[in-house]
Amino acid sequence: MEHVEGRQSVLAALGAYQRRFQVILIRHDAHREKLADVIEAAEKRGVPIRYVEKAELDALAHGATHGGVVAICTAKPRLTAEEVLALVDGAGFARGEAGDSPQRTRRARRIVTGQVRETSEGQEHDAAGDSPQRTRRARRIVTGQARATSEGREYEAAGAEPADRCETGDESGSHAGDVREPALLLLLEGVDDARNLGFTLRSADAFGVHAVMIKKHLWEFDAVEVGRPAAGAYERLALAQVEDVEVLRGLQKRGVRVIGCVAGAKRSLYEAELAGPVVLAIGGEKRGLSGAVRAVCDEFVSIPTRAEASLSLSHAAAIVMAEARRQRQPPRRQERQGRGEEG
Repeated sequence: MEHVEGRQSVLAALGAYQRRFQVILIRHDAHREKLADVIEAAEKRGVPIRYVEKAELDALAHGATHGGVVAICTAKPRLTAEEVLALVDGAGFARGEAGDSPQRTRRARRIVTGQVRETSEGQEHDAAGDSPQRTRRARRIVTGQARATSEGREYEAAGAEPADRCETGDESGSHAGDVREPALLLLLEGVDDARNLGFTLRSADAFGVHAVMIKKHLWEFDAVEVGRPAAGAYERLALAQVEDVEVLRGLQKRGVRVIGCVAGAKRSLYEAELAGPVVLAIGGEKRGLSGAVRAVCDEFVSIPTRAEASLSLSHAAAIVMAEARRQRQPPRRQERQGRGEEG
């Protein structure tokens, strides 16, 4: 089991419907009005709440900044490479692979949006005729209802069982099931610091990234250390674990361009076309992008800076994602000039 600490993170986790909660611990002398939204969300989902002493919370929490609330829950589920491709197919970002059947494309769309019909026996099927187990697994992962494997010891002192079920995905805070624009995906490599990753995810959430692809070693960061600077973004975002560049090739076949962000690239970020479906590939300060990722990039861009200056991963990523978001904004109406035109 994992801990989610702090009001923002716990509230985001409850709203994202990606975890199964065992119990939420609240300091008995905490200001109830400040945690009213957490209590309301927990009661709505049927998650047990237990009021405890501050010392008990401090001993359980990973830091002193838990704010009087800690949730005990399953680990955040990870999208697979196949599910990233299903996300792109299902949301209608780009044309599917050559030879894709209408049934396959329709199935992917239904998985992403959670529109899988339920039979009277309680088994979930889709139009493609997949088995109930396979369809249910795909739907739950992408819509944020996957049941993660329990890791570590469970918090037995709470005396509570995990919540019986997750609610429907209609109120999910995850970006994965509600996409109506060209794909905006982020690939991160070489992140050495959990806080740096957390700040990057916060920016990704703010600028509307649909899914973030990260390497396996980044999942080994302490989830609390990532979640604290992410301010809820870690819970809301769809995060995928990728091991190689095959997912990038699969995305390219679907019309998604891979843009590598590297220092010294001749083309400026502000000259690149980012309004269409893209993967923004960004590497850490020490190693940058790997050779394998560079080999599949469609183009490279750089952020104009002074020659002797440098940016952290989180700052560079924020600048790149902000430009992608700017290009996707609808054109503004020209403002009227002069008082005479306003009348």
